[in-house]
Amino acid sequence: MPKMVYADGLYGICDYKDLSDYRALANNVNITYSYDMVKGEPIFSITLTNLSEYMYVTDVYRNKTYYNSNFTKENELTLTGYTNNQKVKLQIYTRDGGCSDQLLTTKYITIPAYNKFYSDEVCDGVEEYSLCQRWAAVSIDYDEFVAKVTEYKEKKFAKEEAINFKNKETLLEKIFTFVGEYYAILVCGVIVIVLIIGAIQKIFLKKNQFDFKV
Repeated sequence: MPKMVYADGLYGICDYKDLSDYRALANNVNITYSYDMVKGEPIFSITLTNLSEYMYVTDVYRNKTYYNSNFTKENELTLTGYTNNQKVKLQIYTRDGGCSDQLLTTKYITIPAYNKFYSDEVCDGVEEYSLCQRWAAVSIDYDEFVAKVTEYKEKKFAKEEAINFKNKETLLEKIFTFVGEYYAILVCGVIVIVLIIGAIQKIFLKKNQFDFKV
């Protein structure tokens, strides 16, 4: 059965199949974002692709609506001027026939938070630390940032030193254990080698005593 909808102050007929088709198209709209650095801060652009000419987009929080005349390319719309850590709510509507002004889908985007301290030299060697990540919400001042990173760095290096020391200890323990287990065999082996060398020396001495020319 067709669905009665209210659009542009007039009642019109919106067929369920038509509305379903429009929603399927809207669900295929892809959203990506990019950024440019402007005075040390990232400024983001949001791009919607696979739009239909029968659709329009509303940025709810900005209270702005974009029609196909605003599309930067065919079936593509680029929205600019977003800042880091900003939340965006985009609603896509149809503007065709009896289904005009029907909400098809809602897209939620959260722009990543930018950490302006991430490239500071105090992060050298601890780039994996959360406060040294480029895209991270850091709501502390610079002095506290330095203090926290320095503390993390000291703990990390102390732990690495302890591990290295433990590894050296383990190697020495293995050597001592080996010597302890095979001490008797090693001593016997040394004695046998000494006896063999002594016997060889005696043989050469006797040979030299009798091996003379007439």
